[in-house]
Amino acid sequence: MQVVQIKFRGISAVEVLVTISVLAILSTIGFVSYSSFVSKNVLDKSAKSVMAFVEETRLQSIASKNGERFGVHFEADGLTRFPGGTFVLSLFCQIQATFCIRWMPMFP
Repeated sequence: MQVVQIKFRGISAVEVLVTISVLAILSTIGFVSYSSFVSKNVLDKSAKSVMAFVEETRLQSIASKNGERFGVHFEADGLTRFPGGTFVLSLFCQIQATFCIRWMPMFP
Protein backbone atom coordinates (compact mmCIF):
# COMPACT_ATOMS: atom_id res chain seq x y z
CA MET A 1 0.00 0.00 0.00
CA GLN A 2 1.22 3.42 -0.97
CA VAL A 3 1.04 6.42 1.32
CA VAL A 4 -0.13 9.60 -0.41
CA GLN A 5 1.61 12.66 0.85
CA ILE A 6 -0.21 15.99 0.49
CA LYS A 7 1.84 19.16 0.52
CA PHE A 8 0.14 22.32 1.67
CA ARG A 9 1.40 25.57 0.22
CA GLY A 10 0.85 29.00 1.74
CA ILE A 11 -0.14 32.18 -0.05
CA SER A 12 2.69 34.22 -1.47
CA ALA A 13 3.06 37.97 -0.97
CA VAL A 14 2.59 38.55 -4.71
CA GLU A 15 -0.80 36.84 -4.66
CA VAL A 16 -1.90 38.95 -1.69
CA LEU A 17 -0.76 42.18 -3.40
CA VAL A 18 -2.50 41.30 -6.66
CA THR A 19 -5.73 40.49 -4.81
CA ILE A 20 -5.61 43.75 -2.82
CA SER A 21 -4.89 45.85 -5.91
CA VAL A 22 -7.76 44.24 -7.87
CA LEU A 23 -10.13 44.89 -4.95
CA ALA A 24 -8.90 48.49 -4.70
CA ILE A 25 -9.50 49.10 -8.42
CA LEU A 26 -12.97 47.55 -8.30
CA SER A 27 -13.97 49.51 -5.21
CA THR A 28 -12.73 52.78 -6.76
CA ILE A 29 -14.79 52.15 -9.90
CA GLY A 30 -17.82 51.32 -7.75
CA PHE A 31 -17.42 54.45 -5.62
CA VAL A 32 -17.13 56.75 -8.65
CA SER A 33 -20.19 55.16 -10.25
CA TYR A 34 -22.19 55.43 -7.03
CA SER A 35 -21.32 59.09 -6.43
CA SER A 36 -22.25 60.02 -10.01
CA PHE A 37 -25.53 58.10 -9.60
CA VAL A 38 -26.33 60.01 -6.40
CA SER A 39 -25.50 63.37 -8.02
CA LYS A 40 -27.73 62.60 -11.00
CA ASN A 41 -30.60 61.60 -8.70
CA VAL A 42 -30.30 64.82 -6.68
CA LEU A 43 -30.34 66.87 -9.89
CA ASP A 44 -33.34 64.97 -11.27
CA LYS A 45 -35.23 65.33 -8.00
CA SER A 46 -34.55 69.08 -7.84
CA ALA A 47 -35.58 69.58 -11.48
CA LYS A 48 -38.85 67.71 -10.91
CA SER A 49 -39.54 69.79 -7.79
CA VAL A 50 -39.00 73.03 -9.72
CA MET A 51 -41.25 71.83 -12.54
CA ALA A 52 -43.96 70.89 -10.03
CA PHE A 53 -43.70 74.28 -8.31
CA VAL A 54 -44.00 76.15 -11.62
CA GLU A 55 -46.91 73.94 -12.73
CA GLU A 56 -48.69 74.51 -9.41
CA THR A 57 -48.25 78.27 -9.86
CA ARG A 58 -49.63 78.06 -13.41
CA LEU A 59 -52.66 76.09 -12.22
CA GLN A 60 -53.22 78.57 -9.39
CA SER A 61 -53.25 81.42 -11.94
CA ILE A 62 -55.70 79.55 -14.17
CA ALA A 63 -57.99 78.65 -11.27
CA SER A 64 -58.14 82.12 -9.73
CA LYS A 65 -61.71 83.41 -9.71
CA ASN A 66 -60.97 87.13 -10.01
CA GLY A 67 -58.34 86.83 -12.75
CA GLU A 68 -55.41 87.24 -10.39
CA ARG A 69 -52.07 86.24 -11.88
CA PHE A 70 -49.18 84.59 -10.10
CA GLY A 71 -45.55 84.48 -11.08
CA VAL A 72 -42.39 82.62 -10.12
CA HIS A 73 -39.15 84.40 -9.29
CA PHE A 74 -36.01 82.29 -9.73
CA GLU A 75 -33.09 82.85 -7.37
CA ALA A 76 -29.84 81.01 -6.78
CA ASP A 77 -31.08 79.43 -3.56
CA GLY A 78 -34.75 78.86 -4.34
CA LEU A 79 -37.99 80.02 -5.95
CA THR A 80 -40.64 82.49 -4.85
CA ARG A 81 -44.29 82.43 -5.96
CA PHE A 82 -45.74 85.92 -5.95
CA PRO A 83 -49.08 87.52 -6.86
CA GLY A 84 -49.22 89.88 -9.82
CA GLY A 85 -47.19 90.17 -12.99
CA THR A 86 -44.02 91.75 -11.59
CA PHE A 87 -41.82 90.55 -8.74
CA VAL A 88 -40.85 93.26 -6.28
CA LEU A 89 -38.91 92.17 -3.22
CA SER A 90 -40.55 94.12 -0.48
CA LEU A 91 -41.26 94.01 3.19
CA PHE A 92 -44.83 92.99 2.33
CA CYS A 93 -43.58 89.87 0.53
CA GLN A 94 -41.28 88.97 3.42
CA ILE A 95 -43.93 89.42 6.13
CA GLN A 96 -47.00 88.01 4.37
CA ALA A 97 -46.00 84.39 3.83
CA THR A 98 -49.46 83.61 2.49
CA PHE A 99 -48.92 85.89 -0.50
CA CYS A 100 -45.33 84.97 -1.36
CA ILE A 101 -44.53 81.28 -1.07
CA ARG A 102 -40.86 80.35 -0.87
CA TRP A 103 -39.46 77.07 -2.21
CA MET A 104 -35.99 75.95 -1.15
CA PRO A 105 -34.23 73.00 -2.80
CA MET A 106 -33.38 70.05 -0.58
CA PHE A 107 -29.78 68.98 -1.01
CA PRO A 108 -28.26 66.22 1.09
